[in-house]
Amino acid sequence: MIHYGHGSTWRGGMGPASGAWDVCDVCWGTGDEHRHGVDLRKQRDEEDQRVAKRAAVLLAESVGVPMYVTQPAINAIADELGRLSRGRKDRPRFFYDLCASLARTLRAMGKAS
Repeated sequence: MIHYGHGSTWRGGMGPASGAWDVCDVCWGTGDEHRHGVDLRKQRDEEDQRVAKRAAVLLAESVGVPMYVTQPAINAIADELGRLSRGRKDRPRFFYDLCASLARTLRAMGKAS
């Protein structure tokens, strides 16, 4: 364990302004910088990739075709959502944020496949 000067720690997210204890990103919890534990960033990124790939497969299966067949359509939908997220029309609260988030998710699914 290591004491970080602020609460965002190795994850990089928001945290308290005061210090926080968390897994050391030099030794990854072993206490020895030459004998690393599990790289939690790598593990998180690999899991994100697995989830994105599974989501792409499920989306394709929902229309009855293999995932690679839907890739151009998924990219086109992501592009349209990106355009919608920059729109000026009066929409419900969070509409533009959700469009941008869905576009990012669809693009991640495409990269994972």
